Amino acid sequence: MQIFSKPNTILWGEWGMTELNAIIEDMKVLKKYYNNARLVDPLLKRVINSDGTHSSIFETEPNAEPCYQFWATGRVCANCISLKAALNNATFAKFEGWGDKIYMITALPIRLDDRTVVLELLKNVTNQDILLTLMGTVSTLTDINQKEQMKAISPRYEKHLEDLVRQKTEALEKANKQLQKYRILAEHAKDIMLFINMDGRIIEANEAAVRTYGYTKEELISMTVGDLRESSTKRQIAAQMALADKEGIVFETVHKCKDGRLLYVEVSSQGTTIGNERVLLSIVRDISDRKQAEEQLKHMATHDWLTGIPNRHYLEKYLEETVQNAKKETTGALLFLDIDNFKVINDTFGHAAGDKVLVDLTKKLKAIIRKNDFLARLGGDEFAIVLRGVSVEGAKRVAKKILATLNEVEFAVDLIGNHCKVSVSIGITIIDKLTDTQKLLAYADVALYRAKEEGKNRAVSIENCDEKIRLFETHSTVKKINDSLRDNRLVLHYQPIMSEAGISHYEALLRILDSDGRIIYPNEFIPTAERFGLMSQIDRWVINAAMEALMKNPELSIFVNLSPSSVGDDELLDFIEFGLFNKGIKPERIGFEITEIAAVKDLIKARHWISHLKKFGCKFALDDFGVGFSSFTHIQMLPVDYIKIDGSFIRNLDSDLTQKALVQAINTVAHTLGKKTIAEFVETEMIWRTLKEIGTDFGQGYFFGRPRPIDDILKISFSCLWQTYFA
Repeated sequence: MQIFSKPNTILWGEWGMTELNAIIEDMKVLKKYYNNARLVDPLLKRVINSDGTHSSIFETEPNAEPCYQFWATGRVCANCISLKAALNNATFAKFEGWGDKIYMITALPIRLDDRTVVLELLKNVTNQDILLTLMGTVSTLTDINQKEQMKAISPRYEKHLEDLVRQKTEALEKANKQLQKYRILAEHAKDIMLFINMDGRIIEANEAAVRTYGYTKEELISMTVGDLRESSTKRQIAAQMALADKEGIVFETVHKCKDGRLLYVEVSSQGTTIGNERVLLSIVRDISDRKQAEEQLKHMATHDWLTGIPNRHYLEKYLEETVQNAKKETTGALLFLDIDNFKVINDTFGHAAGDKVLVDLTKKLKAIIRKNDFLARLGGDEFAIVLRGVSVEGAKRVAKKILATLNEVEFAVDLIGNHCKVSVSIGITIIDKLTDTQKLLAYADVALYRAKEEGKNRAVSIENCDEKIRLFETHSTVKKINDSLRDNRLVLHYQPIMSEAGISHYEALLRILDSDGRIIYPNEFIPTAERFGLMSQIDRWVINAAMEALMKNPELSIFVNLSPSSVGDDELLDFIEFGLFNKGIKPERIGFEITEIAAVKDLIKARHWISHLKKFGCKFALDDFGVGFSSFTHIQMLPVDYIKIDGSFIRNLDSDLTQKALVQAINTVAHTLGKKTIAEFVETEMIWRTLKEIGTDFGQGYFFGRPRPIDDILKISFSCLWQTYFA
C-alpha cells in the first residue's frame, strides 16, 4: 500500500495478520521509485539495497526536534507502491487493503520525550513493513492490536486528537453558518439566481425565480435554460454558456413565464465549481420596465407627439431605406403638404382648435392613402406622404383626391359647433434610386413653395431638368451657408447712419466669404437660408460678432438685422441678454432692425419681445417701411425708436413729387408718434438736401459711405468723412 503522510508521524492500524504477512520478493518496482525519492538515511538505503533483509535501528533526522527512531526488520513489500491510499493529512483516514477490506489508520506525531516509550513498544513488534512515499517520507506500519497500549505513550495524544476534532468541528460549524448566510441572501434577493450545469439544466433556483416565472422550484430544476428562452437556438445557448464559463458574460434576452408572459431580462452568467462539478451561476434581472421606457423614448424620438404618426426624423430614415432598397428607376413619390392659412385658425379659434384640426386632418389623410404608404408630420402645419410604387401621374391622382376631399368637408374646432374649411398646398417629387434623401426633401420643398406661390390649394410637381438644375443651385447655396457657419467664413461690413451732426451709428451687413475669396452678398443667400430654416443660426452669429466688435471698440454703436423667424424667439431673447451681461456691453449701444412683415406676422408677440429688450436700453428700428402691408397702425403699435423709409421711395425723390409726398407723410406721422426717421438709399447730395427739407432725421447710402470691414471703418477720421461730403 502507498501512504502519503506528514513527516514526524507514526502510523498504527488494526487488521488481520494474514494480510500483513504477505510478502512479494520482487524489488524492481521499489528500486524504481527509490531512484526518484529523496531518501537520505544510509541505513534505510541498506534496507532497500539488501533486498529488505537488513535489521537495524536508525533515525532520519537525529539532530532535529522532533525526530524519528524506528526498528526496521523483515522484507520490504514492493507491492506497497501500487495500493490505493487515502490519508490526505487527516487524523483518521480509510483505505482499501488486500482482500478488499477497509481499515482505519491513525496518524499521531512522535514527540522527542516519548522516544524511549516508542522504542520500547517497537521492540515487541513481530512484523513490520517499511512504507515509502515518493517524497521520501519514512513511516512504519505495525500490528499493534491494543489501542490502550499505544495510548499509554502520552496523554498528550488524546488531547491532540480532541483538539483536532474540536477545531474541525468549529470550522465546519463556521462554514455551515456562512453557507446559511449565503442561502438567506440568495433566497431574499430580488434578482433571480439560477445554478445551471454544463448540459444547460437548472440544478438550483432561488425564491425570486419561483415568484417571477410562476413555476415551483421542483418544476424549475427539471427544466433547461432553453425551456425559459422565447427564441434561442441550441447553438446560441451553447455558445453563450461556453463564453460564460470561460470569462463571464452579460447579455439581454427574453424569458417565458409559466402563464405565457414574456419578460425582457438581463443575464449575468459566470462559471464556478461546486464540489467536483463545473456549473454556471446566472443572475437574471427583469428589465421589462426599462425596456418599455426605452421603447417609449424611441417612439417619442421618431413620432409626432400630437398625431402619433412618424416625424421628420423617421421620414428621413424611411426615405434612405427606400432609396437604398430601390431596384427600379422609379420606386414611388414624395409629397409635401402644408395647410393654407393655418395661422388664421390658431388666431381665430385658439391653439387647441388648431391641434384638433391637425389630428382630424391626419385621420383624413390616413383614410385616403393605402396601408403600405407612409404618412409623417414634419412639424407645425406640414405633412409628408411617401407613396410606394407609383408614377408621377399616380402621385398626381392621389394629390387631387386629397384636395377634393378637403374641399368637401369642414373640420370641427370645438364642442359648441364651430367649424372651419381647410385646404392644403402640395409639392410632389419622384423617388428614384439615383437621388439621395436630402435632394428628395429639397425637391419636394421647392415644389410646395411653388404651389403656394401659384395660389395655394393646389399640387405642383417637379419633373423636368431645368427645375432640378435650379434645385441643384439652391442646394449649392445651402451647402455654402452651412460651410461658412462651420468654418467661420461669415463676415460683417458696417455702413454709417448719418445726420447733420455726424455719424449716429452703424448698420452691420452680413456677407459670406466664399472658399475662393469671393464676397457673396445677402440677396444671394438670405432667401435660401430663410426657406431652409438657417436664419436662426445666422442671426446668432451676427449678434455675437456685433457684440465682439462693441467690446473692442467702445466708441461705436451698432444695429443688426433680425430675420422674421427670430422676432418673438424666446431662446434668442435669452441669448441676447446673456451676451450683454457676459460681455459687459451697455444695452443702449446695440440696436435691432426688424422688417414690417416680420413684425405683423405675430404683432402681439413682436411687441412684447421688443418691449422686453427696450427695458434694458436696446433700441429698435422698423426696416423697409412703406412696402408690404404699409399700415401706419403698425408704427403706432410697435415700440420702435426709428422708422427706416424703404429705398424704393428715396431713389427718385428729387424728381418725383409723388414719392416726395409719401416720404413727407411717413416722416410727419413718425414724428407725431415720437419716432425718428432714417432714409435708405441716399446716393446723391441732391437727395440728401431734399430729405433735409422734408425733415428726415438720418440718411444711409453710398453718398455717406459704402459698407466696409470694421478695421477700415476705424481708419477713417470722422471729421474727414464729414468734410468730404458737407464742405
